[in-house]
Amino acid sequence: MREILSSKVQRLAWYGLICGFLLVLAPSYSHPGGLGDRAFEAGDYSAALRYYEEEMVEGAHDWKLYHRAALASTRIGSFATAERYYSLSLRYGGGVDVATDLAAFYVQTSNYARAVRVYQFLLKHTDDPQPVYNNLGTALMYAGLPFDAESYLMISQQMDPKNPLTYINLGVLYDQHLKQPQLAYAFFGCFMELSKKPSQSTRVVQVRLEEMKLRSYSVGQIEGFVCGEPYVPVHRSVQKLTRYFEGPEWQDTEGNEADAVIDLGMKEPKADGATEAVKTDVIIDRGVESAKPNEVVVSEGVEELPKLEEARERAQAALNGKNYEQVVKELSRYPVDTLSASDMLLLGTAFAREGRTKDALPWLEWSFKREPAPKTLEGLLDLYLMLDDSARVSELCQRYVG
Repeated sequence: MREILSSKVQRLAWYGLICGFLLVLAPSYSHPGGLGDRAFEAGDYSAALRYYEEEMVEGAHDWKLYHRAALASTRIGSFATAERYYSLSLRYGGGVDVATDLAAFYVQTSNYARAVRVYQFLLKHTDDPQPVYNNLGTALMYAGLPFDAESYLMISQQMDPKNPLTYINLGVLYDQHLKQPQLAYAFFGCFMELSKKPSQSTRVVQVRLEEMKLRSYSVGQIEGFVCGEPYVPVHRSVQKLTRYFEGPEWQDTEGNEADAVIDLGMKEPKADGATEAVKTDVIIDRGVESAKPNEVVVSEGVEELPKLEEARERAQAALNGKNYEQVVKELSRYPVDTLSASDMLLLGTAFAREGRTKDALPWLEWSFKREPAPKTLEGLLDLYLMLDDSARVSELCQRYVG
């Protein structure tokens, strides 16, 4: 016992000695602004997310901050976190631009049911409905409702008959879902005619057209079809749009459930607008309207997280058993603003014991800001000394003398 106390006293004396010098020699530390945006622009999305989350811990409720955090989370493949930050961005007033990005995010992560609901909402709130009709039809197609998809895609084609994107979606619909190869051939052919630049999509479609030529499909077989002009099927009318999904999960379009999709206290867009969004590239399996294509990793779905209380218990047990990797796995999936100071301390401790000093640091700092505790302070001083960060050591010494 005496040896333990002696060790503690020596350690505190060592901290005091260091602080004695640094109080004079080291400048005070201040957190510079805009670090998250700079990291994002440099492509360091993990660092950007850490900076954004640090602002959240400090109590920021700016919808733009949460929007950027959602984009950064998507870029590093943390889809459950991205979904929650999109939700919070809308709750804090993000508006239509954020909802548009959320819908595209659901398409990227193959969560077509939720994408449909958000596009249904956007259809009521947009000044430019043609891209929404296209996107809604595409999401319906991949949600397994091809006849509903046909209605919306056909309206999109009629509204903008020279937009190649609608043609590729209709081609996929008739080729893979409704099994009408003549129509598929016609729409694929028109897509190739209207596309101005070679792309992954044009290459894939060209291969499919060559395969279809072997079966003698011809555009001339489609009555009333002229590439670049509105097409109205003459053999039957496009079904009415008032019928939507069936079953308890889906509601009629005449109801108000489209607004409930966003169920996040969505407000009108602010006058200063939204941040620039990251959009998906147009490929044959994800024909979603986008303004500025950028590749985004596609996941098979958004992870459903267990209750935080359960994860917290498992993390504590893992820490006690020295299974530090499991601690990180249990807690790092949750948005930082849902974690308690104790949760952050668990994460920081696990990272530190794994030797991942830089990963441990922000968690211990956030924990200490929320709930200053001797154990957390001790861990921070250890990390700062290991990183040779004299400025932060000085700041702690000044603030917590004695």
